[in-house]
Amino acid sequence: MTDASTRIRRRLKRGFRELKQTIAPITHAAPVVTHRAAAAATTDGCACAKWVSCRPVTRVEFAGTGGVLVGDSFGAEAGPPVLLLHGGGQTRHSWRNTARTFASAGFHAVALDQRGHGDSAWVDSGDYQLRSFADDVIAVSRVLGRPAVVGASLGGLAALMAEGESDSELLSALVLVDIAPRMDPVGVTRIVSFMMSTSEDGFASLDEAADAIAMFLPHRTRPTDLSGLSKNLRRADDGRFRWHWDPRFMRRDRPDDPGFARERLAAAARNLSIPTMLVRGQLSDVLSEEAAREFLDLVPHAHFTDVAAARHMIAGDRNDRFTAATVEFLRKRGPGGSIDSDTAVSMPMSESVYKVIELVGVSTESWEKAASAAIARASKSLKNLRIAEVSELDMKIEDGNVVGYRAKVKVSFKFED
Repeated sequence: MTDASTRIRRRLKRGFRELKQTIAPITHAAPVVTHRAAAAATTDGCACAKWVSCRPVTRVEFAGTGGVLVGDSFGAEAGPPVLLLHGGGQTRHSWRNTARTFASAGFHAVALDQRGHGDSAWVDSGDYQLRSFADDVIAVSRVLGRPAVVGASLGGLAALMAEGESDSELLSALVLVDIAPRMDPVGVTRIVSFMMSTSEDGFASLDEAADAIAMFLPHRTRPTDLSGLSKNLRRADDGRFRWHWDPRFMRRDRPDDPGFARERLAAAARNLSIPTMLVRGQLSDVLSEEAAREFLDLVPHAHFTDVAAARHMIAGDRNDRFTAATVEFLRKRGPGGSIDSDTAVSMPMSESVYKVIELVGVSTESWEKAASAAIARASKSLKNLRIAEVSELDMKIEDGNVVGYRAKVKVSFKFED
């Protein structure tokens, strides 16, 4: 067996030791209480079928400045904390794939529903000013203990204001996702117009909502499985589906928010001293190349990544490239700088081309042996194995007993002509 496959097996073995501490060998875990909130351990996508999916996610709650904030926790709490903040009109579920990758890389990732979004509280006073979103970031960050923040659009601006207007360093690192103090008004107007045009009447069905999104995002393939979309919608009393956020967040008579003033955000950017990275979608109509260069002038120590074939919602367009760049940056310069490179799942960042395939290993003894079987088989026919990521764990149930373990493993290897 090659040295590369041996290193991969070693990483998987260590990862499974940690996994066994967090996954009970049952399909539905009992409630757990953490130091910061009552949290329910759930299994993402668990179903009472012959093969039962076991991908645990822990629901957590924080006391925000406008009410309870709800999030999902991925990975061991002992790992370096990363707070994932979605854009306006989205929910924490937009970060699910990214959060899983962070957890695989040794981080403790928390994807948060911001105020008025998803399962977090709607603010009684209707206070959805950017400064209030920033105050929530401060409250959650103090509980997590100087996390790195990965913020998309609204989430990025809230984190920028929280850190840039703080007297002391609040965060360990900041990743801004297609957002900066200077925004293209044409792109912003396009997004806001779509949100407002569909917020009041909503949709008669999930299919109707999917059709509307497909028209708004024509570069994406319309999904046939709408289970993910259902997490971003709520069914109202009249039976129609509406976006899962407080309508007052986008009310037409809302006064101008001084927090979005370019000069104020630029001043916050100048105050940044923590490791910072700006990630831009190469096809973005919100963050222009000129605006990105302007941000880099404001924050000379910042790193910059331009993601090809991605628009404003980069994590949805090219999650693979976005997550690889972000994980690598935080492992080197963020809270993950202390992660042992031999135990973390690193991402290939060179100019080489890598191919990814998915394998399924089966064992009657354990998930670890199931994953190892997949790697052993791959190493017989593939050269230059680089990364292996366990994407899903299943158990085979017969008469109430576990009789088999199955591990889906994504393996990457250097592509050679």
